[in-house]
Amino acid sequence: EHWLLGLLLAPVDTGYRARLGAAYDRPLSPRLRLRTSLDLYGHGAQPDQFRALGKLGLEFAAWRSASGAWRRIGIGMAWLNSDSYGLNAERQRVRSNDFLPLFDVVF
Repeated sequence: EHWLLGLLLAPVDTGYRARLGAAYDRPLSPRLRLRTSLDLYGHGAQPDQFRALGKLGLEFAAWRSASGAWRRIGIGMAWLNSDSYGLNAERQRVRSNDFLPLFDVVF
């Protein structure tokens, strides 16, 4: 996706990238955790246009490694609200809401 590449290269391309975020992590049982976060991103190309990225997921301890540490598998959903670089009929910028599945193996 172009928004991800834009965020990664923003410091070099536009001078800065800023992030403000909050996260919450709660154990639901000894092997199950709820994780959620909300981040706001801004960068120099569009200082007045922010991107919001929210995540909600469950991680469960799937197996133990040789050292005894739990290896986790995470599943969830992410929501991205960003400028879609388009204009509507009133010539106002259009924002898009994208929902993305999350899958993660944590070693």
